[in-house]
Amino acid sequence: MTPISRITSTCALLAGFVLAGCAGTSSVTTSADTAEEYSNVLVIAVAGDYNVRSQFERVIVSNIRRTGASAAPWYSVIGGNKPVTKEDVAAAIEQEGFDAVLAIRRLD
Repeated sequence: MTPISRITSTCALLAGFVLAGCAGTSSVTTSADTAEEYSNVLVIAVAGDYNVRSQFERVIVSNIRRTGASAAPWYSVIGGNKPVTKEDVAAAIEQEGFDAVLAIRRLD
């Protein structure tokens, strides 16, 4: 090995140690760790604009359905652009048999 390649190898090794030393470790525990399975999900998006909200709900519902679960957007369950109330959500859960509610808000 030439002196130049030895220096290059040593620098690469030191850079690897420095980068590894900068990496932090963390552990996040969420309800997803419990491996719960849901088969019928009500998706409620929070957005000021009805068109944005309904499109966001459609995208999320589509992604959930790809996993094999059933899902419905809030706007179709409630029948359009109506506000979300605790009573309406409870009634929808009861009537449609939802076993999960996903309330989600897009962060700008």
